[in-house]
Amino acid sequence: METMMKAIRKIEEGPGTVLQQIPIPTPADDEILVKILASALCKSDLDVVHATESFRLSHVPVPFTLGHEFCGEVIKIGENVKEFQIGDHVCGETHVPCGICKTCKEGMSHICPDMGLIGRTVDGCFAEYMALPAVSAVKVDKEILPEQAALFEPFGVAVHGIQVAEVSGKTVLITGTGTIGSMALECARKLGAVKVIVTSRDDDKLEMALDLGADGVINTTRESIGKRVMEETEGAGVDCVIEMTGVSDIVNQAIDSLRPGGKLVCVGNHNKAFTMENFTGRIMYREITVTGIFGRRMFDTWNLAVELVKSGGIDLEKYVGKRMRLEDFDQAVEGFNQVFGRMVFLMDERRCINA
Repeated sequence: METMMKAIRKIEEGPGTVLQQIPIPTPADDEILVKILASALCKSDLDVVHATESFRLSHVPVPFTLGHEFCGEVIKIGENVKEFQIGDHVCGETHVPCGICKTCKEGMSHICPDMGLIGRTVDGCFAEYMALPAVSAVKVDKEILPEQAALFEPFGVAVHGIQVAEVSGKTVLITGTGTIGSMALECARKLGAVKVIVTSRDDDKLEMALDLGADGVINTTRESIGKRVMEETEGAGVDCVIEMTGVSDIVNQAIDSLRPGGKLVCVGNHNKAFTMENFTGRIMYREITVTGIFGRRMFDTWNLAVELVKSGGIDLEKYVGKRMRLEDFDQAVEGFNQVFGRMVFLMDERRCINA
Protein backbone atom coordinates (compact mmCIF):
# COMPACT_ATOMS: atom_id res chain seq x y z
CA MET A 1 0.00 0.00 0.00
CA GLU A 2 1.22 3.47 -0.85
CA THR A 3 2.27 5.77 1.98
CA MET A 4 1.21 9.16 0.60
CA MET A 5 -2.13 10.59 -0.51
CA LYS A 6 -3.59 13.75 -2.03
CA ALA A 7 -5.66 16.03 0.21
CA ILE A 8 -7.24 19.50 0.13
CA ARG A 9 -5.59 21.38 2.99
CA LYS A 10 -6.07 24.65 4.83
CA ILE A 11 -2.53 25.71 5.63
CA GLU A 12 -3.01 29.33 6.68
CA GLU A 13 -5.70 31.38 8.39
CA GLY A 14 -6.41 33.59 5.37
CA PRO A 15 -8.31 32.71 2.18
CA GLY A 16 -7.32 29.73 0.06
CA THR A 17 -6.55 26.01 0.16
CA VAL A 18 -3.91 23.83 -1.44
CA LEU A 19 -3.86 20.33 -2.91
CA GLN A 20 -1.01 18.56 -1.12
CA GLN A 21 0.60 15.15 -0.87
CA ILE A 22 0.57 14.11 2.80
CA PRO A 23 1.11 10.80 4.63
CA ILE A 24 -1.82 8.39 4.77
CA PRO A 25 -2.97 8.47 8.41
CA THR A 26 -2.62 5.54 10.76
CA PRO A 27 -5.87 4.91 12.67
CA ALA A 28 -5.72 5.14 16.46
CA ASP A 29 -7.18 2.35 18.60
CA ASP A 30 -10.65 3.93 18.50
CA GLU A 31 -10.58 4.86 14.79
CA ILE A 32 -11.08 3.23 11.41
CA LEU A 33 -9.11 3.99 8.26
CA VAL A 34 -11.52 4.83 5.45
CA LYS A 35 -10.71 4.86 1.75
CA ILE A 36 -12.82 7.75 0.46
CA LEU A 37 -15.08 6.84 -2.45
CA ALA A 38 -17.06 10.08 -2.69
CA SER A 39 -17.10 13.42 -0.87
CA ALA A 40 -19.38 16.44 -1.22
CA LEU A 41 -18.80 20.17 -1.02
CA CYS A 42 -20.86 22.04 1.59
CA LYS A 43 -21.43 25.78 1.98
CA SER A 44 -19.60 25.62 5.32
CA ASP A 45 -16.54 24.39 3.40
CA LEU A 46 -16.68 27.63 1.45
CA ASP A 47 -16.46 29.52 4.75
CA VAL A 48 -13.15 27.73 5.33
CA VAL A 49 -11.91 28.36 1.79
CA HIS A 50 -12.73 32.06 1.88
CA ALA A 51 -11.84 32.52 5.57
CA THR A 52 -15.16 34.21 6.34
CA GLU A 53 -15.92 35.78 9.68
CA SER A 54 -17.71 32.65 10.91
CA PHE A 55 -14.58 30.60 10.19
CA ARG A 56 -12.24 33.12 11.77
CA LEU A 57 -14.37 33.27 14.92
CA SER A 58 -14.15 29.47 15.26
CA HIS A 59 -10.36 29.78 15.86
CA VAL A 60 -9.63 26.38 14.29
CA PRO A 61 -5.87 25.78 14.25
CA VAL A 62 -4.23 25.19 10.87
CA PRO A 63 -3.21 23.09 9.04
CA PHE A 64 -6.07 20.62 8.53
CA THR A 65 -7.83 18.68 5.77
CA LEU A 66 -11.26 19.97 4.73
CA GLY A 67 -14.49 18.08 4.10
CA HIS A 68 -17.16 16.33 6.18
CA GLU A 69 -19.72 14.84 3.76
CA PHE A 70 -18.54 11.50 2.41
CA CYS A 71 -18.87 7.79 1.84
CA GLY A 72 -15.94 5.41 2.01
CA GLU A 73 -14.75 1.85 2.50
CA VAL A 74 -13.23 0.59 5.75
CA ILE A 75 -9.73 -0.76 5.04
CA LYS A 76 -8.19 -0.85 8.53
CA ILE A 77 -9.65 -1.06 12.04
CA GLY A 78 -8.26 0.22 15.33
CA GLU A 79 -7.68 -2.28 18.12
CA ASN A 80 -10.66 -1.16 20.23
CA VAL A 81 -13.18 -1.00 17.36
CA LYS A 82 -15.61 -3.93 17.32
CA GLU A 83 -18.64 -2.75 15.36
CA PHE A 84 -17.09 -2.46 11.88
CA GLN A 85 -15.40 -4.87 9.50
CA ILE A 86 -12.96 -4.50 6.63
CA GLY A 87 -14.94 -3.76 3.49
CA ASP A 88 -17.88 -2.02 5.18
CA HIS A 89 -19.14 1.14 3.54
CA VAL A 90 -19.53 4.03 5.97
CA CYS A 91 -20.56 7.66 6.17
CA GLY A 92 -19.49 9.92 8.99
CA GLU A 93 -21.31 12.05 11.51
CA THR A 94 -19.50 15.40 11.42
CA HIS A 95 -19.65 15.73 15.21
CA VAL A 96 -17.14 13.77 17.28
CA PRO A 97 -18.57 13.73 20.82
CA CYS A 98 -16.49 13.19 23.94
CA GLY A 99 -18.94 10.57 25.24
CA ILE A 100 -18.36 11.34 28.91
CA CYS A 101 -19.89 14.76 29.58
CA LYS A 102 -23.37 15.35 31.01
CA THR A 103 -24.73 16.33 27.59
CA CYS A 104 -23.49 13.13 25.96
CA LYS A 105 -24.75 10.93 28.77
CA GLU A 106 -28.20 12.51 28.50
CA GLY A 107 -28.47 11.48 24.85
CA MET A 108 -27.53 14.83 23.29
CA SER A 109 -24.07 13.94 22.03
CA HIS A 110 -24.62 15.86 18.79
CA ILE A 111 -24.33 19.10 20.80
CA CYS A 112 -21.51 17.93 23.08
CA PRO A 113 -19.71 21.07 24.32
CA ASP A 114 -16.35 19.32 23.96
CA MET A 115 -16.90 17.79 20.52
CA GLY A 116 -14.49 17.69 17.64
CA LEU A 117 -15.62 18.52 14.11
CA ILE A 118 -14.59 16.53 11.07
CA GLY A 119 -13.10 18.80 8.45
CA ARG A 120 -12.15 21.36 11.09
CA THR A 121 -10.55 20.04 14.28
CA VAL A 122 -10.35 16.49 12.87
CA ASP A 123 -8.81 15.97 9.42
CA GLY A 124 -11.63 15.60 6.92
CA CYS A 125 -12.65 13.72 3.80
CA PHE A 126 -11.29 15.80 0.92
CA ALA A 127 -8.52 13.26 0.65
CA GLU A 128 -7.94 9.74 -0.55
CA TYR A 129 -8.04 8.35 2.99
CA MET A 130 -9.14 9.55 6.42
CA ALA A 131 -8.85 8.29 9.98
CA LEU A 132 -12.44 8.39 11.23
CA PRO A 133 -13.32 8.12 14.94
CA ALA A 134 -15.50 5.00 15.17
CA VAL A 135 -17.96 6.85 17.43
CA SER A 136 -18.89 9.00 14.42
CA ALA A 137 -19.07 6.26 11.77
CA VAL A 138 -22.35 5.05 10.28
CA LYS A 139 -22.57 1.84 8.23
CA VAL A 140 -24.49 2.17 4.95
CA ASP A 141 -25.75 -0.32 2.38
CA LYS A 142 -23.23 -1.01 -0.38
CA GLU A 143 -26.07 -0.93 -2.91
CA ILE A 144 -26.36 2.84 -2.40
CA LEU A 145 -24.05 4.65 -4.81
CA PRO A 146 -21.19 6.36 -2.91
CA GLU A 147 -22.08 9.81 -4.27
CA GLN A 148 -25.62 9.39 -2.96
CA ALA A 149 -24.47 8.00 0.39
CA ALA A 150 -22.15 11.01 0.76
CA LEU A 151 -25.30 13.15 0.97
CA PHE A 152 -26.67 11.44 4.07
CA GLU A 153 -24.95 14.07 6.23
CA PRO A 154 -26.78 17.10 4.73
CA PHE A 155 -29.93 15.01 4.30
CA GLY A 156 -29.75 14.32 8.03
CA VAL A 157 -29.87 18.07 8.72
CA ALA A 158 -33.16 18.25 6.84
CA VAL A 159 -34.51 15.21 8.67
CA HIS A 160 -33.47 16.63 12.05
CA GLY A 161 -35.23 19.92 11.34
CA ILE A 162 -38.42 18.05 10.42
CA GLN A 163 -38.13 15.90 13.54
CA VAL A 164 -37.86 18.92 15.82
CA ALA A 165 -40.77 20.66 14.06
CA GLU A 166 -42.94 17.56 14.60
CA VAL A 167 -44.67 18.06 11.27
CA SER A 168 -47.10 15.13 11.26
CA GLY A 169 -50.64 16.43 10.81
CA LYS A 170 -49.46 20.06 10.62
CA THR A 171 -49.19 22.93 8.19
CA VAL A 172 -45.55 23.78 7.49
CA LEU A 173 -43.66 26.73 6.00
CA ILE A 174 -40.14 26.10 4.67
CA THR A 175 -38.15 29.26 3.93
CA GLY A 176 -35.44 28.57 1.37
CA THR A 177 -35.13 26.07 -1.48
CA GLY A 178 -31.46 25.15 -1.47
CA THR A 179 -30.36 21.54 -1.24
CA ILE A 180 -31.30 21.08 2.42
CA GLY A 181 -34.51 23.10 2.12
CA SER A 182 -35.64 20.93 -0.79
CA MET A 183 -34.72 17.80 1.16
CA ALA A 184 -36.78 19.12 4.08
CA LEU A 185 -39.76 19.59 1.77
CA GLU A 186 -39.60 15.95 0.71
CA CYS A 187 -39.18 14.82 4.32
CA ALA A 188 -42.15 16.88 5.48
CA ARG A 189 -44.38 15.24 2.89
CA LYS A 190 -43.15 11.73 3.72
CA LEU A 191 -43.51 12.28 7.47
CA GLY A 192 -47.10 13.44 7.42
CA ALA A 193 -47.35 17.21 6.97
CA VAL A 194 -50.84 18.06 5.69
CA LYS A 195 -49.76 21.21 3.88
CA VAL A 196 -46.31 22.54 2.93
CA ILE A 197 -45.64 26.07 1.69
CA VAL A 198 -42.19 27.01 0.38
CA THR A 199 -40.45 30.34 -0.19
CA SER A 200 -37.57 31.33 -2.47
CA ARG A 201 -36.22 34.25 -4.48
CA ASP A 202 -35.92 31.99 -7.54
CA ASP A 203 -38.92 31.03 -9.71
CA ASP A 204 -37.12 27.99 -11.14
CA LYS A 205 -36.55 26.63 -7.64
CA LEU A 206 -40.18 27.27 -6.77
CA GLU A 207 -41.23 25.25 -9.82
CA MET A 208 -38.98 22.46 -8.61
CA ALA A 209 -40.57 22.73 -5.16
CA LEU A 210 -44.00 22.18 -6.71
CA ASP A 211 -42.62 19.09 -8.47
CA LEU A 212 -41.32 17.84 -5.10
CA GLY A 213 -44.75 18.17 -3.51
CA ALA A 214 -45.16 21.73 -2.23
CA ASP A 215 -48.79 22.84 -1.91
CA GLY A 216 -47.97 26.53 -2.27
CA VAL A 217 -44.94 28.64 -3.19
CA ILE A 218 -44.00 32.26 -2.46
CA ASN A 219 -41.44 34.36 -4.31
CA THR A 220 -40.10 36.65 -1.58
CA THR A 221 -38.94 39.27 -4.09
CA ARG A 222 -42.56 39.93 -5.09
CA GLU A 223 -44.79 38.85 -2.22
CA SER A 224 -45.16 39.21 1.54
CA ILE A 225 -44.66 35.86 3.23
CA GLY A 226 -47.12 36.63 6.00
CA LYS A 227 -49.89 37.83 3.67
CA ARG A 228 -49.62 34.83 1.35
CA VAL A 229 -49.44 32.35 4.22
CA MET A 230 -52.61 33.78 5.73
CA GLU A 231 -54.32 33.41 2.36
CA GLU A 232 -53.12 29.82 2.08
CA THR A 233 -54.26 28.94 5.63
CA GLU A 234 -57.55 30.87 5.72
CA GLY A 235 -56.11 33.33 8.22
CA ALA A 236 -54.91 30.72 10.73
CA GLY A 237 -51.17 30.78 10.08
CA VAL A 238 -48.89 27.76 9.86
CA ASP A 239 -48.17 25.41 12.74
CA CYS A 240 -44.42 25.45 12.22
CA VAL A 241 -41.66 27.09 10.19
CA ILE A 242 -38.43 25.41 9.07
CA GLU A 243 -36.14 28.42 8.50
CA MET A 244 -33.31 27.73 6.06
CA THR A 245 -32.11 31.16 4.92
CA GLY A 246 -30.46 32.75 7.95
CA VAL A 247 -31.75 36.10 6.65
CA SER A 248 -33.12 38.40 9.37
CA ASP A 249 -35.95 39.87 7.28
CA ILE A 250 -37.16 36.43 6.16
CA VAL A 251 -37.11 35.14 9.74
CA ASN A 252 -39.20 38.06 10.95
CA GLN A 253 -41.72 37.52 8.17
CA ALA A 254 -41.83 33.82 9.02
CA ILE A 255 -42.63 34.61 12.67
CA ASP A 256 -45.66 36.59 11.53
CA SER A 257 -46.77 33.57 9.50
CA LEU A 258 -47.06 31.37 12.60
CA ARG A 259 -50.30 30.73 14.42
CA PRO A 260 -50.34 31.43 18.19
CA GLY A 261 -48.50 28.58 19.89
CA GLY A 262 -46.55 27.77 16.72
CA LYS A 263 -42.90 26.74 16.44
CA LEU A 264 -39.96 28.30 14.60
CA VAL A 265 -37.09 25.86 13.90
CA CYS A 266 -33.93 27.68 12.76
CA VAL A 267 -31.65 25.67 10.48
CA GLY A 268 -29.97 28.37 8.39
CA ASN A 269 -26.86 29.93 9.87
CA HIS A 270 -26.90 33.60 10.94
CA ASN A 271 -23.50 35.10 10.24
CA LYS A 272 -24.58 38.65 11.05
CA ALA A 273 -26.32 40.34 13.97
CA PHE A 274 -29.97 39.33 14.11
CA THR A 275 -32.90 41.33 15.47
CA MET A 276 -36.24 39.76 16.37
CA GLU A 277 -38.56 42.76 16.38
CA ASN A 278 -41.23 43.33 19.08
CA PHE A 279 -40.22 40.16 20.91
CA THR A 280 -42.79 40.65 23.68
CA GLY A 281 -45.83 41.04 21.45
CA ARG A 282 -44.87 38.67 18.64
CA ILE A 283 -43.12 35.90 20.58
CA MET A 284 -43.92 36.00 24.30
CA TYR A 285 -47.60 36.94 24.22
CA ARG A 286 -48.26 34.49 21.39
CA GLU A 287 -46.26 31.71 23.11
CA ILE A 288 -44.16 31.03 20.04
CA THR A 289 -41.47 28.37 20.48
CA VAL A 290 -38.15 29.37 18.93
CA THR A 291 -35.44 26.73 18.67
CA GLY A 292 -32.54 25.71 16.49
CA ILE A 293 -30.79 22.55 15.40
CA PHE A 294 -27.15 21.65 14.97
CA GLY A 295 -26.41 18.74 12.68
CA ARG A 296 -28.17 15.45 13.37
CA ARG A 297 -29.20 13.62 16.52
CA MET A 298 -26.85 10.69 17.04
CA PHE A 299 -28.12 8.37 15.81
CA ASP A 300 -31.92 8.35 15.57
CA THR A 301 -31.80 11.02 12.84
CA TRP A 302 -29.39 8.86 10.86
CA ASN A 303 -31.57 5.78 11.27
CA LEU A 304 -34.64 7.60 9.99
CA ALA A 305 -32.70 9.17 7.11
CA VAL A 306 -31.37 5.79 6.00
CA GLU A 307 -34.83 4.21 6.18
CA LEU A 308 -36.36 7.03 4.11
CA VAL A 309 -33.82 6.34 1.37
CA LYS A 310 -33.84 2.52 1.59
CA SER A 311 -37.63 2.44 1.41
CA GLY A 312 -37.53 4.29 -1.88
CA GLY A 313 -39.34 7.26 -0.37
CA ILE A 314 -36.59 9.74 -1.24
CA ASP A 315 -34.06 9.51 -4.06
CA LEU A 316 -30.82 11.32 -3.22
CA GLU A 317 -29.63 11.17 -6.84
CA LYS A 318 -31.53 14.37 -7.65
CA TYR A 319 -29.27 16.17 -5.15
CA VAL A 320 -26.04 15.07 -6.86
CA GLY A 321 -25.39 18.29 -8.77
CA LYS A 322 -22.13 17.40 -10.48
CA ARG A 323 -19.54 14.62 -10.35
CA MET A 324 -15.98 15.94 -10.31
CA ARG A 325 -12.38 15.03 -9.51
CA LEU A 326 -10.79 16.18 -6.28
CA GLU A 327 -8.18 17.96 -8.39
CA ASP A 328 -10.99 20.21 -9.66
CA PHE A 329 -11.73 21.53 -6.17
CA ASP A 330 -11.15 25.18 -7.07
CA GLN A 331 -13.50 24.87 -10.03
CA ALA A 332 -16.16 23.36 -7.76
CA VAL A 333 -15.82 26.24 -5.30
CA GLU A 334 -16.23 28.79 -8.09
CA GLY A 335 -19.29 27.04 -9.49
CA PHE A 336 -20.95 26.16 -6.18
CA ASN A 337 -23.91 28.51 -6.61
CA GLN A 338 -24.45 27.59 -10.25
CA VAL A 339 -25.58 24.01 -9.60
CA PHE A 340 -28.57 22.66 -7.70
CA GLY A 341 -27.43 19.97 -5.30
CA ARG A 342 -23.94 19.10 -4.18
CA MET A 343 -20.67 19.11 -6.08
CA VAL A 344 -19.43 15.57 -5.44
CA PHE A 345 -15.81 14.46 -5.80
CA LEU A 346 -15.40 10.85 -6.95
CA MET A 347 -12.14 9.00 -6.50
CA ASP A 348 -13.05 6.76 -9.45
CA GLU A 349 -12.39 9.37 -12.15
CA ARG A 350 -14.05 7.19 -14.80
CA ARG A 351 -17.39 7.98 -13.18
CA CYS A 352 -16.95 11.76 -13.35
CA ILE A 353 -19.24 11.76 -16.38
CA ASN A 354 -20.41 15.35 -16.02
CA ALA A 355 -17.20 16.96 -14.76
